[in-house]
Amino acid sequence: MTKKSSVDATTLPLSYWALNYRHAAFYRDGTRFEDYAPAIYLGITAQIENPGLVFDEVVPELEARYQQICSGSTLSWSQAASAAEAAWTRARMISGAARAAFESELARRRAA
Repeated sequence: MTKKSSVDATTLPLSYWALNYRHAAFYRDGTRFEDYAPAIYLGITAQIENPGLVFDEVVPELEARYQQICSGSTLSWSQAASAAEAAWTRARMISGAARAAFESELARRRAA
């Protein structure tokens, strides 16, 4: 029997934010990663689920989802929204860079 991995598409991005949230523009003194984690998770997953949209187009859905999962956070949606947007933006940047690298490698192999 093989052990099932608990790693999904959000694991590494969440790890990044766990290490770096205190340096982000959204950080407020006295807040913990656990306060931002639900919003960061939503920003990452929303970008993965909606790569063709801009952040403002998914805000109403994110706000509703945040209300369902924010139990460990001391932040309201209005306080956490900037963390979700930062996570969305970083996930979009990373996916764009990965896509460009893939396309470049594909073109290189086709030319060879």
